[in-house]
Amino acid sequence: MRDMINANAHQDVFTCWLNIAWTFPALTDSQAEAVMDFMDAGHNVFIAGQDIGWDIMSGQDGSNGTPVTQNFYTNYLNAIYISDGSSTNNKLTANTADPVFGGVAQSNIVDVYGGNMYPDEINAGPGADIIFNYTTTAKHAAIKYEALNYRSVYFGIGLEMVSNADIRNEIISLSRQWLPDEMVGVEYTQAIQTLMNEQNFPNPAYDHTWIKTNEAAKGGIIEIYNMNGSRVISQATGNSLLNRIDLSGLPAGLYTYRIIAGNKTSGTRKLAVIR
Repeated sequence: MRDMINANAHQDVFTCWLNIAWTFPALTDSQAEAVMDFMDAGHNVFIAGQDIGWDIMSGQDGSNGTPVTQNFYTNYLNAIYISDGSSTNNKLTANTADPVFGGVAQSNIVDVYGGNMYPDEINAGPGADIIFNYTTTAKHAAIKYEALNYRSVYFGIGLEMVSNADIRNEIISLSRQWLPDEMVGVEYTQAIQTLMNEQNFPNPAYDHTWIKTNEAAKGGIIEIYNMNGSRVISQATGNSLLNRIDLSGLPAGLYTYRIIAGNKTSGTRKLAVIR
């Protein structure tokens, strides 16, 4: 891997995707050095997997941390390892204050390794942001970090453990948009709202609501999800900019919605249904 980095074979690759899953060692020294070289060159990294933190930072019997991999974990991902976690960390819940991932619906976290379920509990180092929690806001599942010349996203679980495929895909989509772009905060929010720029009305809604879209959303799909991450409504926008959404079949509760048009996906917004 490092030979590829040194040979500049990566020059047109903006993001390295590392779903480590449940692998030991999580990273070898050579692999960590290659990824750090990649980041030093101004490129971005998405890394996910249970026990990455445990393997690199815990110092327990059977772990494989070295000064090289610990430098990567602490100073490049800007992550703080807290604990090994357990099967009680079985929900992935977005930090609603985060402008990038805050609208992602909740998903179950499932055991895909035959009784070996250890979702790492992590924290954000100085300058990094918590983007997902587990069942409570006291236990953190994922962080993002913007350094001077790169960005990173780090999950303490593998994406294969996120049970809802739509949520997995949304995490990947949002990461793909945020990691390579020179956008933060309000700029990012403005960019992902090119398909819609207004909140639905009325909100809260009873039997219907209206969603106003932009020209770029014509021919797209409006998707509404419940808080378990299940899609409950999928409606074509057609050529209309003002879309009436029938909510009569939905129970009272909080929902999220987004628009997909071609290769564009809007940010998510929240919709409340009352009865």
